[in-house]
Amino acid sequence: MRRFVIPGKLPSENEFIQANRADPRKGNAFKQTYQRMVWAYIKQAQVAPVTKRVIIRYDFYEPNKKRDCGNIFAFASKVTEDALQDAGVLPNDNQTWLGGYDVKFDVDRENPRIEVELKEET
Repeated sequence: MRRFVIPGKLPSENEFIQANRADPRKGNAFKQTYQRMVWAYIKQAQVAPVTKRVIIRYDFYEPNKKRDCGNIFAFASKVTEDALQDAGVLPNDNQTWLGGYDVKFDVDRENPRIEVELKEET
């Protein structure tokens, strides 16, 4: 199984956009910080490289229902897929290797997290 967990929550796409508007270098540093963090969780979980096209399942457990689902997913998927490439798990995040998403949102006040699973297509 190709699965890992990102504890807590990642910033939203809106926060990333604000960082980019303030200064493009700041925006890049913002993204790189979270991408490296996700890369560390991938490496810690020893996620094996894929050999076939995958569907990525994201289960978001937020501390409450206040944040916009699309903004949560947009930034998280970007940094996660780039980190998967950097970690050597995903050769590329183009349509050759990525067939789609399965995304769910729920609340866990005590243990917010993002559970990520890569399922190879058959």
